[in-house]
Amino acid sequence: MRGDEIIDVDADPTETRREFWRRIGRFGIPLGGVVLIVAAIIGIAFYSYQSNRNDALSLSQDLIETLDQRVRTEVQAYLAPAAHAVGTLAGMLPNDGLSPAGRPVLEKLALQLLQDRPQLASLYVGDPEGNFLMVQRSPEGTLDTKVIEHDGAQRRVTWYRRDREGQVEAVEEDRADTYDPRTRPWYRGATSVDGLFWTDVYIFFTAQKPGLTAARAVSGPDHQVLAVAGGDIALEALSDFLAGLEIGNSGRAMIIDAQGRLVAFPDPSKIVEAANGEFRPAQLADLGEPLLTKVYDRIRVTGDGRSIVEIDDRPYVVAASSLAESMARNWSLVFVVPEEDFVGFVAANGRRMLWMSGGIVALAVGLAALLAYQGLIADRNARMLGQRERALAAQSSAFEELASTASLFEMGDQAGLRRLTEIVARALAARRVSLWQADDRRSEIVCVDCFDQETKGHTTGAEIRRAECPELLEVLFDGDELTVKDAARDPRTARLAAVYLNAVGCRSLLSAPIASSSGVVGFVWIEDGGTTGRRQVDAESFARTIAHMMSVRFAKASGPETVRPAVVSAASGAAVTDAVLPAAAEGLQVAGPALRTSSISSERNRALLRQISARGLNDDGLQAKVFPKATALVLRFFDDLAMAASADGEQRVGVIERIVAAFQEIAERQQVRYVKIMTDQIVAVEGFDQAAHQAAITLGEVALALQDECSRSSPRQGGRLEYAIGLDTGTVIGSAVGFGQTAYNVWGEAVRLASTMATTARRGTIQVSEASYEQLRERFVFRRSGGFYVEQVGEMTTYVLRGRL
Repeated sequence: MRGDEIIDVDADPTETRREFWRRIGRFGIPLGGVVLIVAAIIGIAFYSYQSNRNDALSLSQDLIETLDQRVRTEVQAYLAPAAHAVGTLAGMLPNDGLSPAGRPVLEKLALQLLQDRPQLASLYVGDPEGNFLMVQRSPEGTLDTKVIEHDGAQRRVTWYRRDREGQVEAVEEDRADTYDPRTRPWYRGATSVDGLFWTDVYIFFTAQKPGLTAARAVSGPDHQVLAVAGGDIALEALSDFLAGLEIGNSGRAMIIDAQGRLVAFPDPSKIVEAANGEFRPAQLADLGEPLLTKVYDRIRVTGDGRSIVEIDDRPYVVAASSLAESMARNWSLVFVVPEEDFVGFVAANGRRMLWMSGGIVALAVGLAALLAYQGLIADRNARMLGQRERALAAQSSAFEELASTASLFEMGDQAGLRRLTEIVARALAARRVSLWQADDRRSEIVCVDCFDQETKGHTTGAEIRRAECPELLEVLFDGDELTVKDAARDPRTARLAAVYLNAVGCRSLLSAPIASSSGVVGFVWIEDGGTTGRRQVDAESFARTIAHMMSVRFAKASGPETVRPAVVSAASGAAVTDAVLPAAAEGLQVAGPALRTSSISSERNRALLRQISARGLNDDGLQAKVFPKATALVLRFFDDLAMAASADGEQRVGVIERIVAAFQEIAERQQVRYVKIMTDQIVAVEGFDQAAHQAAITLGEVALALQDECSRSSPRQGGRLEYAIGLDTGTVIGSAVGFGQTAYNVWGEAVRLASTMATTARRGTIQVSEASYEQLRERFVFRRSGGFYVEQVGEMTTYVLRGRL
């Protein structure tokens, strides 16, 4: 049983299988038909979506090809007039070059060409002597002329500023100008080729905008260069043109050169980037957009063509084509369009179709669900009726067993109580069933018997004081029944969960009061009954009946019927018995005089003596020393990887290394003489000199200190350390082993039982055997844990060590 889940161990497998196939026949076929209809609709929708998607993508290819041709035409129409203007200017150059006589003609021609061709930023002519004539557009939109003249060693730079009407309004001389056309790339490039020369894209110094230059050299009859004519072409208009293209909803077109630099881009502000104080054309891969970076990488690898690129699980259509053939420039035109811009309407239509089909399916599902619901109601009623019949049969059988227990109402008969709790636990499929008796002052309740179905053990003597759980005892003594599904969350039982239920691994509680003429004298508790619904009512009724039955016996008692363990300490000798080893065991090399022990310890010692006698060991039969009242502590780890991990907050220190070092320090401080590491366990033993009480207290202190250290130690990677600590007081055997440099080794029943205590304890707790509890109860705080069976001795009670008094 886990939480609220009920596992019916009495269910008939044949009937279960029959019920399963009956449900398949009644509900599976109609539901299967609905599933087939849904599958058919989904299949048709998927086929329709794929077909329409492929058609839409084919149309998108035609659209991109049309846009590609349109952009090519626009680029040619933009650059060709500019190149023609440069050729015209070069063709009008007089034979004497830039002489003062011929300069006005060239200037007038340049002014006219700039007025007719807005893509030109400037037109200019330079000759081999360094003379220079330039007409350029100013930021205000006017046309200014710059003239550089060389007269021997004299150099003069003059600016002619014009107004919007073309009239010269100012003449300025610039003595700081050092411009020399002969050193510029356009001049050198034009003199090295025949025909028109194009520069790479660069950033104009004055406008800080991208552009390129077309230049043509003019040669004389002797093939000597007379002058070079050039023109600056601004590319901003191309970016404006690309920004105006409608490519789906959010598609973009761009032009890049062979180095991946932007020539034209829908967002002109991204074309220019600053580097080392200079402006240069931006790289497509450096725009900070993962999509464009991946697009550029794909183009560099695959070249021109069309492909699908996915970014963040979103597909994009990418098309690239070269402009080299159409305009003699090594540029590429790139389109990037989200695929959904082309096929989004297909998905929208598919969704609408699915919604309409979903209405039909919903109607069919509703009808099938109504049919299934009616069948489920009938089956559930039949199942509940069967469960109720089985529950009533189990309870009737339990009542028959209780009726045959003649000693149930006899005072002092513990066997009758033990049988009662076993019968009730079996009848209700409960984890634990316990009987509690109230004291005369109603200040506490004491468990007279508790049966645990998991361990099949009985425990007694647990105490719940009003000071610990005032809300709970207030409700209980009012005579009300109490049903709590999650005790930790209910304010009436939250403290009970902390001090009792959590320690035994239970969550829910059903309490029925045992009343007499003088009031409430006890309670029947069903712990983790796992009952819900109708079975909840059955459990409450059954518990109420058991409480009425027990009221006869509890009313006779003048005080709690408890079985309290004997206390062993230096100040309480009245509750102990002598456990002196008999003469048959005189051959044992027992360390020190005989000890005084409780009944459980005496029984364990007698079991050891019976084993020694059964094997016929005499004085020479045992070479090792036997210590009958030593205390053993075992710290066990349950997570190998956590032991191997680094400790949180420490460099190069493992979790196990940190805990072992702390263990050694604690053992040295408490003067523990035997500490040993064995695989995933650390063992400590004390009490060799027969100071049993003090040895147990010492290891109790060690256990609490270790618990604190293990709670603080956690792996650096997170999580927590899985560990538990066990304590037992009993017989150990010790001897030097090995040859050469020998080592002292300790083993025996107390070590094994302490290891078992650690193995069966809840993670992070200290579980103590009854023998150790007898030695420690006056110095430490405990909570009863449950019953535990010891071979050849019988059942004993275990406890959880929680702190110091």
